[in-house]
Amino acid sequence: MKIRLPRLPATFRLGTLQLVLLAAACTAAILAPAAQRLYKAHELELVDAEQMASQAAIVSLRDEIRLLRQYDRILSALDFLSQGRLDSADLLQTTRMLCALSRSVGFDPLLILAVVSVESRGNPYAQGRFRSGDASGAVGLMQIKFETARLVGKRIGTPIRVERELLRPDVNLLYGTAFLLQMVQRYGSLEKGLIAYNIGPGTLEQKMTARTRLPRRYYNRVLSNYRGLVNRFGEDPFARRLEEE
Repeated sequence: MKIRLPRLPATFRLGTLQLVLLAAACTAAILAPAAQRLYKAHELELVDAEQMASQAAIVSLRDEIRLLRQYDRILSALDFLSQGRLDSADLLQTTRMLCALSRSVGFDPLLILAVVSVESRGNPYAQGRFRSGDASGAVGLMQIKFETARLVGKRIGTPIRVERELLRPDVNLLYGTAFLLQMVQRYGSLEKGLIAYNIGPGTLEQKMTARTRLPRRYYNRVLSNYRGLVNRFGEDPFARRLEEE
């Protein structure tokens, strides 16, 4: 459909300034709706950005709250198990290490402390012994042997130099936890991982090859103590629990 423009008188003439003003007015009239649309779009983008920033801040705050809860439950459980045998410096350092390790790997740190409760009853200076009374070589909170710690250290890139380092609670938990997680990964289940931690991977594989019944007493004790710690100090706010259904 054609639009007919009104005819101007023959004598009508526009000066240069008038032409410029007319062109500017026409341009403004044409661009105004587009400018309004751009302005509204920009406003929406700002609103979306503010909402995203608010949501991110909420998520960050929730993570910080969960981290504080996690730190508190580890600290409280470790203090409960050690019964004052850890000084404040060792207690804080071990709590920080276990909290960071559990976040990076994704396990409930109270599971490790359940192992501690079975292995040493929270005694950082415990020395393992065989039933005969001879020293077994297992030391510290998780009753890990120096030879085992050396092999673990090579795998995780953190070598251990002397046996007495295992008497440091944070060091002992680091190598003990790393060894346990390696066993869980190697045998594909928490049950077999804990059994391997207790009797050694070599003995476990012999029993598996011979198809003999696996000793589950240690595994059951750890899970029982784990449930007790969770009931006392609360559920894990971060990690998926490793306890099998």
